Amino acid sequence: MIAEVYTPGLAFLSAVLCSLWRWHDAPAERNRALLFAALLSGLGLGVHAFVVLIAPTAVVFVISTLWLQRLHWAQWRRALLAALVGLGLGVGVFLLASLAIDANNPPSSFIWVAIYPSRSIWGLEVTDLDSPFERLWVTMTGRQWQDAMFPGDVDGVDECLAYLARLIRPEFSAPMLLCAVLGVAVLLRARPGLGVFWLVAFVTMSFFILNYQPPDKAIFYLPTNLLVAVAIGCGAGCVLEWARRHLLTARKGRSLAPLYLLAVALSVLLVVQPSAALRWQALRDGAATFVREVFV
Repeated sequence: MIAEVYTPGLAFLSAVLCSLWRWHDAPAERNRALLFAALLSGLGLGVHAFVVLIAPTAVVFVISTLWLQRLHWAQWRRALLAALVGLGLGVGVFLLASLAIDANNPPSSFIWVAIYPSRSIWGLEVTDLDSPFERLWVTMTGRQWQDAMFPGDVDGVDECLAYLARLIRPEFSAPMLLCAVLGVAVLLRARPGLGVFWLVAFVTMSFFILNYQPPDKAIFYLPTNLLVAVAIGCGAGCVLEWARRHLLTARKGRSLAPLYLLAVALSVLLVVQPSAALRWQALRDGAATFVREVFV
């Protein structure tokens, strides 16, 4: 087994989304939520770069919320100050932690094992890795992966089809994706600000991810999978709320509660069905047989 950064990265991204949406409900009163979102975004630099993919949407979301809510300049100033303080604290902790790690740089570190021996491949000289800040910059900018971003031979249609195929087969299922479409529609109608946020975030993330061609491409679908999961939750919640109103009310002296429980059970089945067989086999084998990656 190896420790990976994708689950913590998604946890950070989830917390950023929840904090931004909580702030959106009362932007004049919940600046702590905005500070927390910015703080986690800065810290996220040290977890995985895909956390930063939410940044363009977050900036537009904050400014448009302040504008559409017609807040006074003093409220704008407090909100923007909270965001900048949070971001500064997050980035500051990330930088201090990075420098502390570099100061205790063992022979088995990423820099010594991967970057130094391979530096000529990426056009790096020994002098480019002299100082802690130079080593940090090479790590942050992903010098070894830069040629995979916008390589120039990406077929947009093929990439979109491959992405949809992965969504339907190993990640979700057709009924779940239909539920996600319903969820986005519900968001746009009931909470337009959050619905537009979802659409802008999904399009922005997809644009960068579909134009990125590393060997482990599927890993970078995870941020959009998180958004799809949120939409599925909204769609399922809408269906269950409709069922609660219509089935838990006595009709001619009869309660239709069993039908409501059936709707709940079907919603649970909808979520677990795509991976149920693989997880059940793993439980029977006593090992994570659903893990296919092989690492050196």
